[in-house]
Amino acid sequence: MNDKKIKAILKRTLGSNYQISTYKEDVIKSVYRLYGRKDPEGARILINQIRNYKEVGFIHSLILGGAETRSNLQLIDSKTSRIITKQIWDQVGK
Repeated sequence: MNDKKIKAILKRTLGSNYQISTYKEDVIKSVYRLYGRKDPEGARILINQIRNYKEVGFIHSLILGGAETRSNLQLIDSKTSRIITKQIWDQVGK
């Protein structure tokens, strides 16, 4: 089975989770493509920070009516993401 078939199966079965799972790697690929040759050390540091301290989140939260689209995704600091998510759940849950 080739990569295209595997990606198609993952996309069908995971839906928006597939978009989320590929978004971070796509950002990392973009960083490497843009800065990998010009500043390899800086690119490596940035990529490590993305991998270790950033998570993918929705710009406009789904529970507040945000779209399940790639254009509604962003990388956000892991701690900030948890704080924002808790605040939203506290407000929506009441």
